[in-house]
Amino acid sequence: MIFFSFNSFDTRVEWAELVEKARMNESRKQVEAVRKGLTLVVPEGVLNLLTWREIETLVCGKPILDLDLLKQNTVYRGCSETDALIEFFWRALAEFSPEERSMYLRFVWGRSRLPLTSKDFPMKHTVET
Repeated sequence: MIFFSFNSFDTRVEWAELVEKARMNESRKQVEAVRKGLTLVVPEGVLNLLTWREIETLVCGKPILDLDLLKQNTVYRGCSETDALIEFFWRALAEFSPEERSMYLRFVWGRSRLPLTSKDFPMKHTVET
């Protein structure tokens, strides 16, 4: 913490510079911790080349649920992909709004977004009857 005595109008520029320096560095530890965590997911050399939206997608997945990707990563138990009930399920999910799909995913999986690719799925989406 920087302590500065504001005694006169003559020291205003120095005071402003010290305040600016303090404010610009007050979150340095937290920002460095976030950056360190991000480099576990995104290589550091690539991190500087990406926008925040691209980083968000890499870390969190796509904001819009890709039904085809979900279908490719679905396992069926006690039923098959061609059963009328399952076809109805996929048709209903296709009619959901993006927000409703996200809520469905959060309900069944505890997360609101899918991984980017099939190889990134830690476990398969399971439909069981």
